[in-house]
Amino acid sequence: MLGLAAAVAQPTGGQVVDGAGRPVAGAAVAQSAWAPLHPPRAVTGGDGRYRVTVVPGPADTPLRVAADGFQPGSTSGGRLALRRWPVVSGQVLDDTGRPVAEALVTVGQSRREWGSPTDADGRFRVVAETAGPAWVSVLAESHDPASALVSLSPDGVVSLQPAVRRHLGVVHLETVPAGAAVAIDGAPSPACPATPCELPLPVGAHRVALSSELYVPVEQDVTLARDSRVDLALSLQRKTGTLRVTAPAGGELAVDGHGVPGVAYAAVVATGTHSATYRSAAGWPVTAAIEVRWKETAALALAPPAVNPRDGAGFTRDMRAYLAPLGGDIGVYLEDLGGGGGVIASGENDRLEAASVIKLPVALYLLHQVDTKQVKLDDEVTLQDSDFMAGTGSLYGSAQAGDKFKYQDLLGLLIQQSDNTAWQALQRALGADRIDAYAASLGAADCHQGDDGCTPRQAGALFSRLGRGTAVSADSSRLLMLMLENTAFNDRINHYLPGLTVAHKVGLDGNVQNDCGIVFVPGDSFVI
Repeated sequence: MLGLAAAVAQPTGGQVVDGAGRPVAGAAVAQSAWAPLHPPRAVTGGDGRYRVTVVPGPADTPLRVAADGFQPGSTSGGRLALRRWPVVSGQVLDDTGRPVAEALVTVGQSRREWGSPTDADGRFRVVAETAGPAWVSVLAESHDPASALVSLSPDGVVSLQPAVRRHLGVVHLETVPAGAAVAIDGAPSPACPATPCELPLPVGAHRVALSSELYVPVEQDVTLARDSRVDLALSLQRKTGTLRVTAPAGGELAVDGHGVPGVAYAAVVATGTHSATYRSAAGWPVTAAIEVRWKETAALALAPPAVNPRDGAGFTRDMRAYLAPLGGDIGVYLEDLGGGGGVIASGENDRLEAASVIKLPVALYLLHQVDTKQVKLDDEVTLQDSDFMAGTGSLYGSAQAGDKFKYQDLLGLLIQQSDNTAWQALQRALGADRIDAYAASLGAADCHQGDDGCTPRQAGALFSRLGRGTAVSADSSRLLMLMLENTAFNDRINHYLPGLTVAHKVGLDGNVQNDCGIVFVPGDSFVI
């Protein structure tokens, strides 16, 4: 006891570094456990240095040094190099290459294990306090486990990128109609950009959201077990809004091409662009478009410009204003066949495709030939291969080359069915050039059989001469007028003038739509 009391404490210092000679800060330096109850301690600074006053003891008792991540060491002072514990680090990914969070990574050796969960990016770092062979295992919920054998060494870092395969189920998606965009758990699904599709998903609960510009969004919760399949077949509901249309009394209102009762319309309709048309005797037809948005109300009030039938110049001006926004090439010619003889026109001198209106000069020339005793209506024409032409009429499908038809029968087919084969046969028999020359003599010099062209004014001139009885004889005029009043095509002039007699000839070729004729009004008539 006297010897111990006489001992003098000695200061001791040194530096702690790692295997590369870098300072180790925060290392605990303490005297061995034999020392007094509270043995002297020190902590290395940023430069790895420490200083501690030790109580003298046995000569072979060193200072103990410990630092996180390092194997402990001992020293009697001076420079001490600590060896780092082996480290296993890396990132856990699933079979699609996405990070797996909260996976447990364990490093095991003999009976000892060290572990750490992965962070949100799937990254991990495990310090193993021993060296040698070790197993690394990865466990993640709803994933297959993964493992690897590694060799651990002091100061060594083993980098791994374990892959764990997801436990999957399948969602089969179908919608009526197809083509809805798919989102899973709030994110668009690259694997299923639009329905229908089959979508592998990790087991567990998911929210499937379907969206479309035209249809109401739909959400559906699904829960998948491993290797399960869920079939989702959903009918999408069209997005709608409310459309209200009003128009003045006394006319006809149509919405999207369909007539509606009265002149006030209100209905729930599909979103998008809708059109409304109003017609009345007192105003020009007016058509307007309006956009209906989802869950909103769109209102449209139609106000047609008034028609003044006694103001010819104003009528023409308003007619051209009405036609201008319709697009295309439009020609209009109206001629009063009564005492006034007035004309109203727009684009009347533009040469347009006549389509089947060009068959009228053929009929007029045939009847002129009958009037001048050049042919008889009972005379026959023998069909040739070159006469057959598809399109309108019945001859193309019912007759054949060598068949004989009377002129009168071919005339009836030409006018009432607009038969193309009858037109070809009559052109051949009568001569296209002679037909054109006769049309020119009636004031229709620009109406040609060869290129199927005519102007509205000259087509009107042919009907004007027919209506005035100056084109062919009275008997021939009556015959042709009767045929023109009873054609198979009555969806144009006749449609808008119900109850009136109309002698007319239509023309139709793709986007070309024509109608020309005479309208018989009680006490009067006019060409249109």
